[in-house]
Amino acid sequence: MPEQSIGRYRIESILGTGAMGVVYKAFDPHIHRVVALKTVRQELLVEDGGLALIERFRTEARAAGRLQHPGIVSVYDFGEDKGISFLAMEYVDGKPLHAIVREGVPADPALIARWMTQLLQALDYAHRQGVVHRDIKPGNLLVTADQRVKIADFGVARLDAGSVTHFGTVVGTPNYMSPEQFRGDPVDGRSDLFSVGVILFQLVTGRRPYSGSAATVMQQILNEEPPRASAHNPALPVPMDRFLARAMARRPQDRYPDAAAFLQDLRVHFQIMVDAQPSGADATVTSDAAPPARPSPETVPHLAGSPRRPEPTTPSASLWRSDTLAFLERTLALQIGPLAKVLVRKKSQKAADFEALASELAQEIPTLSGQKAFRDALTNYRKSHATDPRATAAGAVPGFVATGSGTATAPVTCGLSQEELDAIEKKLAAYVGPIARILVKRAARTSRDEREFYRLVTEQMTDGDARGRFLKDVGML
Repeated sequence: MPEQSIGRYRIESILGTGAMGVVYKAFDPHIHRVVALKTVRQELLVEDGGLALIERFRTEARAAGRLQHPGIVSVYDFGEDKGISFLAMEYVDGKPLHAIVREGVPADPALIARWMTQLLQALDYAHRQGVVHRDIKPGNLLVTADQRVKIADFGVARLDAGSVTHFGTVVGTPNYMSPEQFRGDPVDGRSDLFSVGVILFQLVTGRRPYSGSAATVMQQILNEEPPRASAHNPALPVPMDRFLARAMARRPQDRYPDAAAFLQDLRVHFQIMVDAQPSGADATVTSDAAPPARPSPETVPHLAGSPRRPEPTTPSASLWRSDTLAFLERTLALQIGPLAKVLVRKKSQKAADFEALASELAQEIPTLSGQKAFRDALTNYRKSHATDPRATAAGAVPGFVATGSGTATAPVTCGLSQEELDAIEKKLAAYVGPIARILVKRAARTSRDEREFYRLVTEQMTDGDARGRFLKDVGML
């Protein structure tokens, strides 16, 4: 350990060491606060790259210094003392993400939703300030005891002006670098989003999508399509592959245009995973600390600027016929195994009608043939059962009406008939895939009129041209 102080900072302990230098826990006596003091190894400063390291330090100070966000580690000071260059930064009592997740074990969906929401919110802020991180990786994401994520190390960041890194310079960590970084092309915020996609893949599968030597990883990222996450975690909902493929698309223009759009899609896909998460002894534990309770509304993915709409009130699972739930469990178990019981119990608490519940459950089946077999079995079940699947001994559930066939459907308030909704769903599926059924069902239940219905359905479509084509297809333009 060096002398008891560096500059005005009093050294208290060593937090970590690395190839570049040492990070100390220190105390600033001027304003009475604890800081993390990041230093450069002195022997590196006399080598050919010494000046570059100093410039990297200055870049980090300039980049993080212009960012004031709860999801970004603040930089307070940059200086030199006794031949030691240092950065004084916010002290974060936490662990890097790679020290929390376990190799080969998918993380808890509720934790993933919480971490990724905070990461994307912080990146959205940084990108709007003209700062691209360029080295987003688990080692640069600090997670506190209350599961708060903070981005650290802006040393290779690119600023809109005054950047010390140039086109043609390859910087970053190979396993998480975007194709344009390997090529030395200009980068923007979409490069960081590629890295987020890689981290997300790792969290939901327990393994990195690209592995091997640096040369092997580069070849994979530059020339191969992203692997399918469901091949490594069959319990993932089918739409997750499409979601991750867009996040890790090789061409920047094929990815999400910004962090806000990424966050909006994350909300849709991870709500399904969070709803299906086992509880109690069945829950996956990803660290020594107990996972937090279900994310609060402000931590569940939500697009900034969009009004929050309360979820529609639906009858609890106890109001479903026990024989209906038992049938669903048996049928779904043929496709996905014992997890079927957990999924049926959880999703039946929110589904507005039998069709909605069937659609939600079908999304959990990883193969198209399995989905078809499940839906066919449910169709036959409905034909052979004249009773309302939501009816109890006390009678029909309030808010549901019996149809001529003896089945029950949720009242539609948007002004569109079921036939019209089915036709809209088919057209929407051409743009967003299987999740179209869920979007149409939710919009039909919560919208007050046709205009609001189409607004809700299309708010998940970040491509303006595609949104326009869809609205034209349905006669709204």
